Amino acid sequence: MPPITESLPYLWYDTPNVRFLSILDFKNFCAGKKIRIVEAHYLGKRDIVRLLPNLFALNAIFVLTNKPREDVS
Repeated sequence: MPPITESLPYLWYDTPNVRFLSILDFKNFCAGKKIRIVEAHYLGKRDIVRLLPNLFALNAIFVLTNKPREDVS
């Protein structure tokens, strides 16, 4: 979790200003809110990003659900 200080008193999703966030920030947000990521696709300038998407992807598309994962026995 990024530090909250007097000069930066908000988390990225709670700020009154528009902010960009990393893929890792979004995944952590989802985990904290009990939102399950069903699919994730990472896009670069020309192709799909498969290696280190948090570093190389320009955009990401997520399929989300708030339903728990069904146990497969």
